[in-house]
Amino acid sequence: MAIKSNSDIIMIKIKNRDYALKVINKAYKVLSKCDIDDSVKRIISLKEKYKLNDNFKFNGCNIDSVNKDIVKINNMVA
Repeated sequence: MAIKSNSDIIMIKIKNRDYALKVINKAYKVLSKCDIDDSVKRIISLKEKYKLNDNFKFNGCNIDSVNKDIVKINNMVA
């Protein structure tokens, strides 16, 4: 559903790699070339804005803080 809704980036927990690739491939087929190009442009634009590249090293984050922010956002939306 995330791919069909034009999400630019998705994260999935993979227990069965072959099944995950099959599902992603199936969803990918319903996207137009224009949808994919637009998504790539948005990702590149954000990488340029925040000066990120493929060599960026992530040093971790405060998970407790992230989880608290998620709870706040969920409460605001609910």
